[in-house]
Amino acid sequence: MSAPMDLDPSKPSKRPEPSLSNLLARPRVHFGSIEETERQKRAKSEDSNEVPASRKVGPGRLTFSCLSAADVTSCFDSAPPLRTGRKWRVDGRPRLAPYYNKPTWPAPQCDPQLPPTLAEEDTGMGLSESSARAREKHKAVLDEFERKKRARTIAVPTDDGRVRAKLRELGEPQCLFGEGPGDRRDRLRFLLSKMGGTDAMEVEEEEEESESEEEKDEEFYTPGTQELLEARRWMATYSLPKHSAISQWSVDVFTCIRARERLTKQRIEHEFPLPQLKSLRKDLHTHLKAFVNWSSQVADDRPVAQCSFSPDAKMIATGAWSGLCKIWSVPNCECLHTLRDHTYRLDNPNASNLGHNDRVGGVVFHPQSTISLDRGAANLASGAADGTVYLWSFDRDTPLASLSGHRARVARVGFHPSGRFLGTASYDSTWRLWDVETTQELLLQEGHSREVYAIGFQEDGALVASG
Repeated sequence: MSAPMDLDPSKPSKRPEPSLSNLLARPRVHFGSIEETERQKRAKSEDSNEVPASRKVGPGRLTFSCLSAADVTSCFDSAPPLRTGRKWRVDGRPRLAPYYNKPTWPAPQCDPQLPPTLAEEDTGMGLSESSARAREKHKAVLDEFERKKRARTIAVPTDDGRVRAKLRELGEPQCLFGEGPGDRRDRLRFLLSKMGGTDAMEVEEEEEESESEEEKDEEFYTPGTQELLEARRWMATYSLPKHSAISQWSVDVFTCIRARERLTKQRIEHEFPLPQLKSLRKDLHTHLKAFVNWSSQVADDRPVAQCSFSPDAKMIATGAWSGLCKIWSVPNCECLHTLRDHTYRLDNPNASNLGHNDRVGGVVFHPQSTISLDRGAANLASGAADGTVYLWSFDRDTPLASLSGHRARVARVGFHPSGRFLGTASYDSTWRLWDVETTQELLLQEGHSREVYAIGFQEDGALVASG
């Protein structure tokens, strides 16, 4: 007979712990597994009821098929002790709960009697198809990030011609439809970043070598003539204050006087009240706004390139794209002279249109013209797009002399303050120095990489600026 059950609700009920035989007698269900079918087939063909405890399916994956009593007992014996307050749970088949520190189970052995297809099959513990796609997508994102990072460090040439040449070397089209220079540079940077490794590094090294070769400075000397040496000595003598034989003491005194005047002027400007300075600027602006045209005249049929006042401000010279240079009176704007070329002929019906063979780029008066220079001397100089430079006087309408040497358009001309030398700037990337008295070229100065548009001498004649 069995003992009567204690129905007192105040006492906790004690459930009988399941025995090992009861656990093994429970049915075990494998959802969607081929191993159960294989186990049943083997159970029918074998007399023994014990099946190997584990099976290794696929690389690094374990699947449990059927356990015998000895296997379960050995597992319980080798398991580490339970933590406080934890219980061992078995639902259908043994499942290791995360309550152990580091369980050490017997290493599973692969059953050689299973077919190869079952041993190589993934039973779900490996990567699924979605996980593999996610891993590939993540790898693609990382690769794209590395490519963009590498693209920021790649130096791409700014010259569109070099960009096209590099694309041609890479076997890519030089230009795509609707693609500009900036887009072409971005495409080249993208291609170089995709190359990566040593290929991109080789391209960068080639670019650096080419740039270093282009930027390499070369020192060279231009042989100078004796006339140039004498002209420079004369300019040095002219540029000294007042007299060439001035003593060093006088030079120091003169320098101190100029420095004192400069400092005094700066001190006055610094101490000048700002509101009063703004008021003076406003009055000056109002005065300039009141200016009106004193006189006006149509100077030529084509645009006027440059005009220049005479030193006494009583005449003005104009140079136009028609090739004509004209001298006008101030303020009546009456045409006093029309300067023409040597090709002028009285029997030419178009004589009034003759002058330079091409557009006049610069015209300037001699520094002593209309003051102390004779009317028959070179009072005016002009340059044109045909590369010629003419010297003019007031007594004749044809040039006194022609200065030839420029291979391109003459943009500007300028006299040295002494009036003895003439400087010319040209589109052939050079400026030249001429002796007005002998019409000889003294200096051909290179150095500009592009066209030279302007030239000017310092007030004392020591320096010249070109640009």
